[in-house]
Parts: sequence; structure tokens; C-alpha cells
Amino acid sequence: MLCGRSISTRDYIGGLCDLTGEIARLAVVHAGQRNIAEVRNIYQACVCIAGAMLQLNGKFAKKTEMVNGTLRKLESIVYELTFLQRGGRRVMVGEAPVPGEIDSSTFAEGDGDDL
Repeated sequence: MLCGRSISTRDYIGGLCDLTGEIARLAVVHAGQRNIAEVRNIYQACVCIAGAMLQLNGKFAKKTEMVNGTLRKLESIVYELTFLQRGGRRVMVGEAPVPGEIDSSTFAEGDGDDL
């Protein structure tokens, strides 16, 4: 029950899968800010959802493929940010800073770790 209304399993799964696409959009925003920590957090959330989808034994094959497509896109973003970081470019690591509180200690130059 949600706000006194019931949600079907199909609608719940559909919403959860759509969520992965929406948070992937947020990952693109963070990637534009070179915030690899937040992109990785979003990637991990999508990995968890994809893992849960696998347990449904193909009942929602189209939605599962959509989530897998989102994962591929996020993997590409993380790869590119890691590549930039290792190439000596400035990429934010660690916890996401509060807006307006970004300083040079927030960035790392080529010392990051993998996915």
C-alpha cells in the first residue's frame, strides 16, 4: 500500500526499472562535474537493481534489458572518468562536497582506483 493505494507488482517493477534511467541522468550531471564518487554510487545502486531483476527469471525481460543498457552506459561513464583521473586530469573523489564548499583538496590527480 502506498498512500492508501495498492500498487501492482508489474507497476512496482516498472517504476524501479525506470528509476535506474532517471538516476543515470543524474550520473551524467555528476560526470560533467567530474564527480566519480557519486557516479560510482549511482552505478552500484543500478547493479543492485539489476541483480534483483535477475532473480525474477525473465518475467520482465524488456525491463531487465533496459536496466542492463543503463548499466552499460554507467560503466562507460565510470571508465571514462577513471581514464581521465589516471591520465592526470582532475576528478573529484571521496564524498560529494556540499555545493559552494569545493576546494582543491576535493580533487585527485591520477591516483584513483578501479570500479
